[in-house]
Amino acid sequence: MASDHPRKLRNGGAVTELSEHSHLVSLPTIGPSGGARATGLLAPMTALVGRDEEITAAIGLFRGDVRLLTFLGPGGVGKSRLAVEVAGRLVDDFRHGVVFVPLAPVLDPARVAETMAQVLAIAPRPEASIAEALAERLRGADLLLVIDNLEHLLEASPLLGSLLATCPRLRVLATSRVRLHLHGEHAFPVSPLSTPDPASAQTLSPERVGEFSAVRLFVSRARATSPEFALTAANAAAVAGICARLEGMPLAIELAAARTGVLSPAMLLARLGQPLDLLHGGPRDAPLRHQDPGARSPGATTCWKRTRNRSSVASRSSSVGFPWRRSRR
Repeated sequence: MASDHPRKLRNGGAVTELSEHSHLVSLPTIGPSGGARATGLLAPMTALVGRDEEITAAIGLFRGDVRLLTFLGPGGVGKSRLAVEVAGRLVDDFRHGVVFVPLAPVLDPARVAETMAQVLAIAPRPEASIAEALAERLRGADLLLVIDNLEHLLEASPLLGSLLATCPRLRVLATSRVRLHLHGEHAFPVSPLSTPDPASAQTLSPERVGEFSAVRLFVSRARATSPEFALTAANAAAVAGICARLEGMPLAIELAAARTGVLSPAMLLARLGQPLDLLHGGPRDAPLRHQDPGARSPGATTCWKRTRNRSSVASRSSSVGFPWRRSRR
């Protein structure tokens, strides 16, 4: 399944062409018994680069017997973007479509159920709790719920387990920096993009350097800023160095590539000794965490405080039995 091209997504009776890099916006039209279709409108604004293998694997798991899949990884590795792409590919697999629930702005675990109900247009009832109203409405739904940025709200994760237990055709795709530790959870580490070895990049042709997914992402985003940008013998080693210095992290690479309008790759590489001083000022309509890797949303700050005594996200991943590895080309 190629992931570098716009897709089309059914939206009711219409067909909407998806350009690149957006969010999945729910159109909550589920009826009281879950009988209507609730299709999300996916409109990415940039192409997804280097994730074909992960997309195929995640879709295969959902088309198998996995009902709760958690994309795991550090901030900036591309969990949310990958989740949006996978959900878009699966929309026709679910009779009632897909619904995206963004949790980054939510600070209180007690508000997760309320947020889900708002997205799904489920009105509260005095005789039932919000969790009960969710379970009743979703009991007959053949639906994929995408729950984004759950790491700072882990106390609310049992709600997902309860909904999965009472709603037999419901499936959940979650993104988190840490595992949810729910029954039936299938952890899916999202790795950084592949990067060339800077030491050997000096001897590689531009074509060979351009085979690495981190480099392909850099070139793609650089061309959005400078349409004439090309990977050449003169700059290939510097681009490889940038991608390696940024450890294949998509968000950091995108922010660095956006500077190519004013800085050459060699100049960028020279200034990456303190990357967070350089890599800021992403798109104004992006979440704060995507505009500046050094800035934390309140929710991310909460999560950071809870995990600051641990050595790294990578060590947290390996401690639950999932080796941290870079994505293949």
